Amino acid sequence: MVVKSEYDREFIFDIDAYLIASYPTMTMAIRRSVCTLALAYLESETLEDTVDECVAEYAQTKLNVLKEEEEDDEDYDEEEEDEEDEVEQVEEEAEVKE
Repeated sequence: MVVKSEYDREFIFDIDAYLIASYPTMTMAIRRSVCTLALAYLESETLEDTVDECVAEYAQTKLNVLKEEEEDDEDYDEEEEDEEDEVEQVEEEAEVKE
């Protein structure tokens, strides 16, 4: 079986080239400012979410691949259980007082 070791794995987007093609009358000074704003606005989390969506779609249609849940989710479940226990305790105390 032949293994393909080279494949596209990077996403490179030239903001300046896009601006030149889409807004041909835009000056270099304006493009520079827009590039700076766009780079500040872009977040890796957004790109990671896009990749996660692709993984989920591929996993559902082709494989059995699931992302491990983050530890924060476990902490949230424990906190949620603690809150439920507190509510039950308050309800029980209210019944006793009646």
